[in-house]
Amino acid sequence: MKVKLTPTAEWESRPVPQKDYPFLVLFPLMAEPGAINGAEVFEASGPAAREFWIRGASPSHDINALLEELVRKMRVHAVMPEAQHDMQAFCRVLSKIAFAYAVAELGYEVAKSPVARIAINGDLEHCQHFIGGSQAQEPPGDGLHELSIHFLPTYSRPVVRIRLLAKLGTPVYLVAL
Repeated sequence: MKVKLTPTAEWESRPVPQKDYPFLVLFPLMAEPGAINGAEVFEASGPAAREFWIRGASPSHDINALLEELVRKMRVHAVMPEAQHDMQAFCRVLSKIAFAYAVAELGYEVAKSPVARIAINGDLEHCQHFIGGSQAQEPPGDGLHELSIHFLPTYSRPVVRIRLLAKLGTPVYLVAL
């Protein structure tokens, strides 16, 4: 974990026992899929995030109380938990969720979707054309996760809306089949 020993010190890494480390919930904020707004597939690139939605969490403490406790325990001025994210793996997960849900709801005809190449083969070269996020911020949902299929006037194929951990107010992802 990154720590500052004094208010003017530089951040440095210090080991923290796993049981004490707060966990971070991290989701990428992505641009809307190019397919939805009429962009050409060659204009899209591989996985990318504009920025990240991050929330600290602790199974047994308020996150701020846990961080204050860590400052006292480690005898430092400040602590900064860190998180890592694998955009390629995340895009593949979204494509697999969307593809499986669409096949279950709409039938095997969806298997002809270009998203199948992402879900099955991991071909992420132009994934931003098909996978992205909603630009609208939504309030927390009632259910743990949200999954639905939509038909938009700007795109001829179904679009799967995915919201993981919706109760936390997480971002919405769109997969254009």
